[in-house]
Amino acid sequence: MSKRFLPSMLIVLLLCAHSLFAQGFPKEQILKNIAELDEKIKINPTIDYYYKRGYWKAKLDEMADEALKDYEKALENNPNPFQVYFSRGLLYERRNELQKAIADYAACVKLNSKEYKAHFNLAYAKSLTEDKRGAISAYTACIGLDPMNAQAYINRGYLYFQLEMYREAVTDFDRALTIDPNDGDLYLSRALCKEKLKDKTALADFDVAVKLRPKDPEAVYDRALYRINNKISGDYCSDLRKASALGYLEAQTLITEKKCP
Repeated sequence: MSKRFLPSMLIVLLLCAHSLFAQGFPKEQILKNIAELDEKIKINPTIDYYYKRGYWKAKLDEMADEALKDYEKALENNPNPFQVYFSRGLLYERRNELQKAIADYAACVKLNSKEYKAHFNLAYAKSLTEDKRGAISAYTACIGLDPMNAQAYINRGYLYFQLEMYREAVTDFDRALTIDPNDGDLYLSRALCKEKLKDKTALADFDVAVKLRPKDPEAVYDRALYRINNKISGDYCSDLRKASALGYLEAQTLITEKKCP
């Protein structure tokens, strides 16, 4: 059996939960906003002002520690702190302090169970700590609140794949494809799941993936492997040559092994 190289999308979850932080905001504007809040806090040090200053400071790496101090102030005697926990969770996640991020996201959803974004981010952070089942549970909560969230289905589907729960993964990819039927990555991922399930409709998914991703060597290479490994008729040599021409080094090795013309 020829070796299968898992697509990168099955190894790294797509569209991670990180916020864009400073993107879209010039540093000068961020510093101006912070300076204005400095003056407001001098006059009236409210929870809201500390939170807002922490929010802007969190957009600058060099002010991240100061942002955490402002968030701590914003949590003091705060009757409704779920948004502060969420924002601090984002900052902890960006700093790769995942257990602290998870704790803040969990606090957020405990205080406001309807906060679907916090469920999503909690799921993502848990997936980074290898708590796949905990991540699945949090994505399920997110989907319950936001059933059109294609990314939650996709990420949960990849986790199911990693746990070898292929039928559940196929179901999630099915749902995501009803939301975005032009996602070639999803067709390829679903095809790989179907292959594991010995589902012959896998080839149709490989075909659609290749059609939607004509410049991606991974799709044609995986279709070739599917034909080879499952003894499915078809011109796998043509796919291997295309994958090789697109720079997929493993394809050339297989061309030689299979004595493709």
